[in-house]
Amino acid sequence: MEAVRITASRHELTVRVASKGCAAKADFVFHVDRTGRTAVLAFARRRLETCRFGAATQVDLVFSYDELGLKRGERFAVANPRL
Repeated sequence: MEAVRITASRHELTVRVASKGCAAKADFVFHVDRTGRTAVLAFARRRLETCRFGAATQVDLVFSYDELGLKRGERFAVANPRL
């Protein structure tokens, strides 16, 4: 599956992923690498999505910056915009 779009707003990051009908935020993990000047986020699925509730669709997964461990205004990049 690939991320269709990653959107950053003032308080949160939204990752839109392709889904067969049962993708949930709990199915994903993230890691923050702070070795450089810019924090680098990487997202991964915990397990393959095996359900099939119809045609493929898209699901928005919303992560607050607090949840991601990012400070307000901190620069960051997403390492893998295609999941």
